[in-house]
Amino acid sequence: MANVDAAFGLALHEDNSQAPLMLCVIPSGNGTATFVGDAVKTADLDSVKINGGPYALPVIQAAATDPIFGVIMGFQQHTVASSMDLGRRHRPASTAM
Repeated sequence: MANVDAAFGLALHEDNSQAPLMLCVIPSGNGTATFVGDAVKTADLDSVKINGGPYALPVIQAAATDPIFGVIMGFQQHTVASSMDLGRRHRPASTAM
């Protein structure tokens, strides 16, 4: 069987941390589309309020030489009006998610 030559990002191999996922937000001012499996770093911003709800730590996609803060595990589908489907595996550029 041949190896598939495709980008899939990082994936959780085994979770021994017993820690819950952390809610973060990528601000709408960030023009880079992000996907499940992308590495992120903390953004140089204050915490951001999510759609009038809780505040969350802002993060952005990490470059190859940046220290990694975490990995995107999914995107919260937070409003019905946003027309987001529940199977979304990416965040469009310039969209707060």
